[in-house]
Amino acid sequence: MTDLTNIVSPQTAFRGAAGVFSWTDVVLKIAKPILRWSATATATDACTFTWKLSGKSTVSGTLSLAAGAKGSGNKTITGTTATQQLIVTNTCKTWLLTFNLR
Repeated sequence: MTDLTNIVSPQTAFRGAAGVFSWTDVVLKIAKPILRWSATATATDACTFTWKLSGKSTVSGTLSLAAGAKGSGNKTITGTTATQQLIVTNTCKTWLLTFNLR
């Protein structure tokens, strides 16, 4: 994706299936959002879900799941009005990444 994405609402969600996804113009307009992520493996294959938000600084997270497993994580990040890039690399069946207000 190349469209400008402003993170301003109580919750902004990104989701998908296996693949590589990129949002090049992400602007955090809320202070210290909680970033939550989850992924689900297929019944027969292990998988990895990785996200990276980079701009003035970089934050990232990874889930490595066994076949049939579900996993999740969360991290509070410092908001900035600087444009950032979000990249998701995923081999899992499904994934969800949300920016949430406290």
